[in-house]
Amino acid sequence: MVKENNHSSEDDEALKEDDKAALNCQRQQMLDDESSNKKDDNSENNENSQEFTPVVIPPETTIIEKGAYENQSFESINIPSTVQSIGYIAFSGCINLKSIVIPDSGTSIGKYAFKKCPLTSIVVSKNVHSLPGFVFEKNRLCIQSYEPSGSHKTVESNKGTPKNLFNEDVRLRSIVIPTSVTKIGRECFEYCPLDGEKVFRIPPNVKVIEDGAFVKCNFEEVVIEGDITEVASSVFNDCKYLSKVTLPDSVTKFGDYAFAGCAFDKVFFPKSVKEIKQGVFSRNNNIKELVWDERFDCIPNKYVSECRNLSKIVIPNTVTSIQESAFNACISLVTLEIPNSVVKIGDNVCDGCKELRSVTLLVGITKINFGLFSNCPKLSEVKNMEKVVKIKKDGFKGAHRMFKNGIPINLTEIGDWAFSGCGIKELIVPKLELNNKVFSKNNNLTKVVISDGVDKLPEKCFAECPNLKVVVIPNTVESIESECFFNCISLEEISIPKSVKSIGKDCFANCKNLKKVNKDDSLNCNETVFVGCPLLSRNGAIKKDNQSIGAVAHIPIEPSEIQEYDFENNDIIEEVIMADSIKTLGFRCFKNCTRLSKVVLSQSLEKTNVECFSGCVSLKDIELPKSLTDMQESVFSGCVSLTKIVIPKKINKLDYGTFENCDKLEIVQFLGDFRNLEDCVFANCKSLKEFVFPGNFFMIGKRCFQNCEKLEKIIFNYNIYLYDHLLFSGCVSLKEIEIDFMYVPFRCFDGCVNLEKVTFGDKAEIIYKWCFRNCKSLKEITLPKNLCYINEKTVFEGCDNLKKIIYPENYKKDI
Repeated sequence: MVKENNHSSEDDEALKEDDKAALNCQRQQMLDDESSNKKDDNSENNENSQEFTPVVIPPETTIIEKGAYENQSFESINIPSTVQSIGYIAFSGCINLKSIVIPDSGTSIGKYAFKKCPLTSIVVSKNVHSLPGFVFEKNRLCIQSYEPSGSHKTVESNKGTPKNLFNEDVRLRSIVIPTSVTKIGRECFEYCPLDGEKVFRIPPNVKVIEDGAFVKCNFEEVVIEGDITEVASSVFNDCKYLSKVTLPDSVTKFGDYAFAGCAFDKVFFPKSVKEIKQGVFSRNNNIKELVWDERFDCIPNKYVSECRNLSKIVIPNTVTSIQESAFNACISLVTLEIPNSVVKIGDNVCDGCKELRSVTLLVGITKINFGLFSNCPKLSEVKNMEKVVKIKKDGFKGAHRMFKNGIPINLTEIGDWAFSGCGIKELIVPKLELNNKVFSKNNNLTKVVISDGVDKLPEKCFAECPNLKVVVIPNTVESIESECFFNCISLEEISIPKSVKSIGKDCFANCKNLKKVNKDDSLNCNETVFVGCPLLSRNGAIKKDNQSIGAVAHIPIEPSEIQEYDFENNDIIEEVIMADSIKTLGFRCFKNCTRLSKVVLSQSLEKTNVECFSGCVSLKDIELPKSLTDMQESVFSGCVSLTKIVIPKKINKLDYGTFENCDKLEIVQFLGDFRNLEDCVFANCKSLKEFVFPGNFFMIGKRCFQNCEKLEKIIFNYNIYLYDHLLFSGCVSLKEIEIDFMYVPFRCFDGCVNLEKVTFGDKAEIIYKWCFRNCKSLKEITLPKNLCYINEKTVFEGCDNLKKIIYPENYKKDI
């Protein structure tokens, strides 16, 4: 499944320019706020301004108890000079609280004390000896400095920055770490941009940086000046702009995923580093070459996995081990040579290397491990396989160009899916125990000869081999299991020897051209064995009462899972009734069942995997059970007849593209504490007219409602915290919108040609590029009174009828 990127690198640069301009504006605004009189500000508010209930803490108070002021609406509060302790969640959820001063009497602050407060100013007493994790989680700080007590916008901590201190503060762009700090705690700055300076410097006094400290920060260069000994696990994970780091000579270890998801253009091995863990440079898409350092005899798990532009790997003969998924999903890798020094190759090492064409294995290798070359569709040559006797599960699954001349003759063990989706044309099955699905989906397979001594043909062994015409089964075979030849649409005749005692359900189902079956009359066949074989009943090859119509699938009680691909592309099935034992629906299990119109789900169902009902164009209605907790990507994408969906209580997010391209979807209802919509969830839902965001809703992904052509009404809740690009672009029926978020994202309403009225609330501060581009019905707009940044020319580009833009009095256009 390809996830679209609808904006160019030019757009990305434009966004970064907007971000920097907005940051400068925010800094200036904060300086202005210091000298302003809050009473005067309040008196100038218009009649529609929100009123906040004043709260006074008694002057003799020494302890502010747990949750004392949780979820209240005041904008500011004076903490008396007698207060020594602030308890757990004391001010958590005070969504209007913008500034706080902890007096010198304060010595302790509890966990989550100011969580989700939109703080732009903090002064913490120098007598607070330590700050626990999550104190300021999900705040909105622009700039933080650790300076002497009494200086505005200051945080003081004598023992360092703890776990999750500023976690998810999406406006924290700059911070100065004081000389007293020796440790940066776990996940301390996770999701904080920290891109206010060209180079982010960590001072010499910092000796320890804990796991995940800077996950998903936006800085481009980092200089670590202190004598740290370890770049800990995930310290810079998903810092997508980080392309340069300067490390001290004291560093001896790279932890798990230390630089995963960054922008480095090469893998580096500092001389001081003695130990490297898994996934260190995974998902670095600028890396094109890996030349392994001879000092290390092991390439760890996932070390460069998902490096999409990595095209060359050089492995020296000092390497003895390549661990699991080391090169997984390196989709530009073309060739690979593994030296004879390597004695161990882990599972899935080359899984998903879609451009891989040739591999040289070590001489004398005897086993192909689990998924070693799975999903390598262009792989056509693997050298030095002469002594291979074992091929584990998924070994060559999806290697479409391999084994055109047959499989190795010396095999003693073949795992599930081992040769599924390969390029085999004619096959002699050796005398050994076969596993499920082992030769399924071989599109070029025309002939199968099974060797004497084979006693069982397992489940889905040859399923979905569309060109299979000839099958020779010896009289040693006693059992042919479920779906063994399912959907072999070119098979016209089959001879089942007398030795066969049992045939599983759906064994020859959907073999549309099967005309003749030679079998002993004593062999009993389940009614679904030949389901979907219309030529058999016409020719009298089987009795009418054994021929099921095939329109209804009753999923029996025994299984707990419907496995991946089980019913994919089935154009007969119209109705599915599941037993309540089913807990999981596998990947694409009902994808493109074009006639499927009714589904009765298991009342114990917990998980629907990726695309499980995608493309079921006749499905009009489906009731999701209360037990459901996990709906993965694109579950109902392309279900063009679906009109209504009710999301059960236990679901708190919808993954990428869940209902994308559901043309007739009109009604969406949430029963529980719903939180997140990922990218493209309702994109191209052209019948959706209204959307009400649940009360605790938190995040909207990019393109979420793009091209919802009939969307007329959007009701937001104002707890929404994160929102991404192109949210409502192309919503041509949208006429009016109320916005009260901190920023209005890139291309948010681009192409909303009938949008006539935009109303901003007090929280709106930043309007990004092309936000209202081509809103041709917009004639006049009043910008938010707390506007911090806007580029008028780009925001309203193509708004041909916009004649009047009203700026707030205090906005400085020259910034």
